[in-house]
Amino acid sequence: MRKKAQFEIASRQDTESFGKALDQENPQLQRIHGIWGLAQIGRHTPDAVKPLIFLLKDDDSEIRAQAAKMLGDVRYEPAGDALIPLLKDENIRVRFFAAEALGRLSWQPAIEPIIEMLEVNNDEDVYLRHGGAIALARIGDVDALAELSDHHSRAVRIAAVVALRRLEDPGVIRFLEDEDEFVVTNAARAINDDAFIEEGIEALAGMVEQNRFKNEPLMRRAINANLYLGTTEAAQRLAEFALRKDIPAPLRVEAMQTLSVWPESSSLDRVTGDPRGEVENNPEDARQAIAQVIDHLLEGAGDDLKIASIEAVGSLEFEPAIPQIMNMVGADSSPEVRIASLQTLVDMEYDEIEDAVFTALEDEEQRVRMNALRKIPNLDLPKENIVALIEPVLERGTVDERQVALSTLGQIDDPSAYQLLDRYLQLLINGELDREVELELVQAAESAESETVQEKLQAYQLNKSENDSVSVYRELLYGGDAESGRRIFYQNDAGQCIRCHVINGEGGEAGPDLSSIGSQLSREELLRAMIRAQRPDSPGFWYCHPDPRQR
Repeated sequence: MRKKAQFEIASRQDTESFGKALDQENPQLQRIHGIWGLAQIGRHTPDAVKPLIFLLKDDDSEIRAQAAKMLGDVRYEPAGDALIPLLKDENIRVRFFAAEALGRLSWQPAIEPIIEMLEVNNDEDVYLRHGGAIALARIGDVDALAELSDHHSRAVRIAAVVALRRLEDPGVIRFLEDEDEFVVTNAARAINDDAFIEEGIEALAGMVEQNRFKNEPLMRRAINANLYLGTTEAAQRLAEFALRKDIPAPLRVEAMQTLSVWPESSSLDRVTGDPRGEVENNPEDARQAIAQVIDHLLEGAGDDLKIASIEAVGSLEFEPAIPQIMNMVGADSSPEVRIASLQTLVDMEYDEIEDAVFTALEDEEQRVRMNALRKIPNLDLPKENIVALIEPVLERGTVDERQVALSTLGQIDDPSAYQLLDRYLQLLINGELDREVELELVQAAESAESETVQEKLQAYQLNKSENDSVSVYRELLYGGDAESGRRIFYQNDAGQCIRCHVINGEGGEAGPDLSSIGSQLSREELLRAMIRAQRPDSPGFWYCHPDPRQR
């Protein structure tokens, strides 16, 4: 009701009524509505707020605060000098609104008083610091702000950095030399983030060489600046930075990863994610840089840094490091390092990649062997050589490895592959093949373009009893990939299993709860239920999947 009355009086341009409301004898809330009402009118008739100047000396601190705020909102310049004393007001809220108003007025004489206010506050109230910083930015005297780099108050220097950042002014570069880590870090943010102050990139890039401050926000921006600087010296700085043992490992990794994208980086900034456009630097600069450090990094670094270095070798096509990378495929290092080494050799189209893959296939760690297996179909090798790599895996590999090997074999159009498939189909017909790999063998045979293989596959299918659904789909009882099945159940758009079935309280209720179905039905019963839309022995169950091969 009060606000509606205020708006009605303002619409009538009735300054007299609002003026009477300002009287000190009136309740505080009535006086505040008078201040607001005059400010409403003042937006079209600025002199309407002139009476508010007198309220800047009122005994009520909230009246002083509201008067200062409204004078700033209207941007009433005649109030500038009267607002300055409020920067020393005993009430912090009054000081804040006075600083805000002076900033809105862009009142040049207020610069020194605002600086003094910030110094006295000494960061005790962050809102007041921010209000002062915004006011200084709005006044916009960049030379005066840059001069504050020598000010003895840390609070003032922080406010100056904030103001210069808002103004996107190169004057913030001077603060990179500050003695305070927080000031320096925020100066780095001002240069790298938001507007991207190009004049400061070179100075920021040089920060990777200093030893004073090593916090991650600062150093990541310094590393990033070297990428955008793109000079030979910048690449060298990053390589030397990666060697520094006094630097946290994640930052050394970031330096090598930045070098790895040196020739052509993403259009998104590596720190902020902002679109800045692709950076194209001379790849030779990066190659020369890693040439001086790669030996040390591959020998003495931690796993993460080793992997980053190996990947940089691959992306930069630094061929002199290939022998070392090849040795690391079979070295006594972590599986992740051996996997990264093999991937780099594949990416670089190493002439003797067959030896590298064979070494990986003999690895004691299954993850390494599986990784090597999955790379085989994409290798530029004679097909008979690929089959020769696969055959030992089929003979002595784990179930998972043999499954991958058979799937790979089905993709190879070559007589040597067909002969191997034919041999294993015979084992299947004779009942001598492990149940866990039957499905992958049948699928591989189905894709083979060989009459002999197709004839043997048909012979296998004809041996099944057509009247027994489990016999028809017997190869589905074992093997497969549990993780792939999990993804189908939860994520597949076509299957949408989770919409009808519940597992551990998650899913729909149209179908049966499958949380403990494995302990209720045998493999054969589950397969039969998937094939036929019928109720099993347990009441309340029904199924809707006529062909499990589609699952």
